[in-house]
Amino acid sequence: MAIRMIVLIGYPLLREGAREVGRDELASSERQRFIDDLVETMFDASGAGIASHQVYRPIRVAAI
Repeated sequence: MAIRMIVLIGYPLLREGAREVGRDELASSERQRFIDDLVETMFDASGAGIASHQVYRPIRVAAI
C-alpha cells in the first residue's frame, strides 16, 4: 500500500467529471490496490473521507 499525494483546493481536476467504474473493474486486483491506497491516504491525512479525484484519479470511487 502507498500513501498518495492529495490535490490542493483549486486544482482544475477537482472540477472535472469522474468516469464510472464497472463491477468487473472494481473487482480487479489493480483497482483493489488503489482502494487500499485511498484508505491509507485518508487515514494518513486524518480524514473522514476521500474521493479518488483528490488523489489525481478521475474515477467514481470514494472511501468514508
